Amino acid sequence: NPGIDCFVANAPRNDNGCASRCQDYNDVCISPTIADGFNNQYPFEIIAGNPNTAVIIAETHVTRVPLDTLSKARCKINCKNLRRMQDTEFSAYVPKVLKETTFGAYTCYRETKHSGLIIDYPAKKLAFLIQEAIEYITAFHTRTGRDIVIGTACFQRLFSREFSRITPHLDAAYQQKLKAIKEMLQNTLMNTPFKTVWQHGDYKIENIFFAPGNLRLKTVIDWDLARKEGLPLLDIL
Repeated sequence: NPGIDCFVANAPRNDNGCASRCQDYNDVCISPTIADGFNNQYPFEIIAGNPNTAVIIAETHVTRVPLDTLSKARCKINCKNLRRMQDTEFSAYVPKVLKETTFGAYTCYRETKHSGLIIDYPAKKLAFLIQEAIEYITAFHTRTGRDIVIGTACFQRLFSREFSRITPHLDAAYQQKLKAIKEMLQNTLMNTPFKTVWQHGDYKIENIFFAPGNLRLKTVIDWDLARKEGLPLLDIL
């Protein structure tokens, strides 16, 4: 990827002229010029983040470098949500935004690094970890819930967008069924009280860190799809 390559352009070179790397091919040694402002922590681990972001992991912090417009918008949303979270009782469970810097044409969004276990494969205590995750998001939704009345604009924000994301992937028959469901929901909910919550938007087990000892939930990351007015059940589903 040309965007990621720019970060190793000034890295130390081996005899073949290639950027030197550690044993793990993801660990890229970056020169002090590139690492300026990163406290010269070596090596950096660079991983690919969604939708098109280079995620640079150092010893004490994580830096997200979006490589296109959509990714940049999502990085901004992530920072905005993390800053908002600092004023809540859940601030200890999310990274803290450190700074925003630039490197050439790229904007870098830096946050604190949280350590812990990430479970992205079947584990013996997976049921316990899932229960931990459910209890956390339930408490989070309970604290951030807000009572509203569904109007046309509100229905559009909460429901129509979700339906529009699904519709293109269905054949004509299922599109008609989905349209009928949407109309039924609109007729049922319009002008009625409803509770919205602060929705994470990508609440999956891979975005949760657990404490190594007792496996209690420690950190929730990747708030780039979060919104303060969301549907309460989507995170759990």
